[in-house]
Amino acid sequence: MILQALNDYYERKAADSDSGIAPVGFEEKNIPYVIVVDYDGSLVGIEFTGDEGRYKKGKPFLMPMWQQKSGKDAWKTTNLLWDHYGYVLAYPKSDAQKDIESAKKQHETFLSMIEKVSEMLPENKEILA
Repeated sequence: MILQALNDYYERKAADSDSGIAPVGFEEKNIPYVIVVDYDGSLVGIEFTGDEGRYKKGKPFLMPMWQQKSGKDAWKTTNLLWDHYGYVLAYPKSDAQKDIESAKKQHETFLSMIEKVSEMLPENKEILA
């Protein structure tokens, strides 16, 4: 009974565009840096979205929900179109060989996710970029 009432409440709030409630499967995520690309995939620039006076928290964006990662196989899970620098740029957290290899695997997983989505949405110019 309580769960049904909570679900009904969520659906009412989600139907109201002013409520700020994220749709099912999405969440607001603070993204401090955005990599901007052209429709041909060329780098336009990197934008900082936060305020210089604050901790580099970044601006909130509506994003596909965070995929939890843990353990030695965490590199097999990535987020759609956003993640940390290891996944997005293949940049390792240190010069240690294991971190370099981990960043390579993370990046391959990230690219694989984008490729799968671009195959599902072949008309979406933003995904194809």
